[in-house]
Amino acid sequence: MYRSITFFFACFSLWAVPALSIADGNITVAQSDKSDSTITSFRPFTGKTTGDKVRLRVNPDLDSPIIKELNSGDLLNITQESGDFFAVKPPVGTKTYIFRTYILDGLIEGTNINVRLAPDTEAPIIAQLNTGDNVEGIVSPINSKWLEIAPPKSAHFYVSKDYIEYAGDSDFIAKVERRRRDVSEALNSAYLISQSELRKPFEEINFDLIKKNFDTITKEYQDFPDQAQKASEALSHTQEAYLNKKISYLETKSSDSPDTWKTNNANLNEKLQTYEKQISTLQKQQNTSKNSETVTASKITTDKMEIWEPIEADIFRRWQIADEENADRTLEEFYAEQSLESKVISGILEPYTTLVKNKPGDYIIRHDNVPIAYLYSTKANLQDSIGEHVTIVAILRDNNNFAFPAYFALSIR
Repeated sequence: MYRSITFFFACFSLWAVPALSIADGNITVAQSDKSDSTITSFRPFTGKTTGDKVRLRVNPDLDSPIIKELNSGDLLNITQESGDFFAVKPPVGTKTYIFRTYILDGLIEGTNINVRLAPDTEAPIIAQLNTGDNVEGIVSPINSKWLEIAPPKSAHFYVSKDYIEYAGDSDFIAKVERRRRDVSEALNSAYLISQSELRKPFEEINFDLIKKNFDTITKEYQDFPDQAQKASEALSHTQEAYLNKKISYLETKSSDSPDTWKTNNANLNEKLQTYEKQISTLQKQQNTSKNSETVTASKITTDKMEIWEPIEADIFRRWQIADEENADRTLEEFYAEQSLESKVISGILEPYTTLVKNKPGDYIIRHDNVPIAYLYSTKANLQDSIGEHVTIVAILRDNNNFAFPAYFALSIR
């Protein structure tokens, strides 16, 4: 009878007690009805807040003191759960405090020594330390009786589960922080390289290198929009500084810098007056032969056209500097573009022989015997058409405050 009872209980035990096995932290319970249920220990993960002003609290209840309010998208290292709350590691930069009386040579002397959020006995308690626990920190600048330390490993804050979503495993937040450091270092490096390049002479600047560094940040770190925006703005400012250096360089390389232009203009005015005197003298020489007159007129025409060449060269260079795309274009391309805004002028062509400074032209054109414009040219021979009714394709020029508008003649017919 005893053996029968023993055998019955042995069989009942084998039938009633579930088999337990442990693998990778999961406890698996095998039920007799062949249905399996798994009791899984909490797996830490990286959580992301789903709204603004999400409150981080000292304890897992709504009456607990609020540490800070989080913004949408903030990442938290979730370590445990407690009812309707998740426990999280203190965010990076959190400061905690402990009373210095309980510390000797960096070790705790005492039991259940409070760690608080501020150097004040009324501040919330977030952890406790005991004899022999190691602490490192600095004397609080707020209250010298307290030591400012990093939060102990046992410290946790709490956030409502309703405002947290899964962002990645427990290592995800560390990866994001490493990537954040990488983009900050890349941005700082790009700044330094751009400043170093801009300090070089213009012809030695490697602008492609500058652009490549900033473009890399905007393309490869789009998950950090603030840093990508800073890179984009920095590139824009650098481009502006580079363009200014290019303009200065072109002005320096040009033989007609602003001071040189003034000197050339002064010299040109003197030369104009000299030639005007020569023209006046030549016009009085009525007893010369026809061939001699022809040769002289040709010489005058050539000289007059040459006189205006420096002025046109000055206008051409200004046009090149004003637009970077014009830097390598030719004088003929300049006139071709100007011809798009040309004007047709008709009338009787006459020489303008008055000896004045800043003369607006060598010729004057009249319509119904009334002067309407001053003319000069380096392209069209106006001298041979004096006294004739002409039609001229011309470009507006500065009249130096004279009575009528001044033009550069592109062609005459």
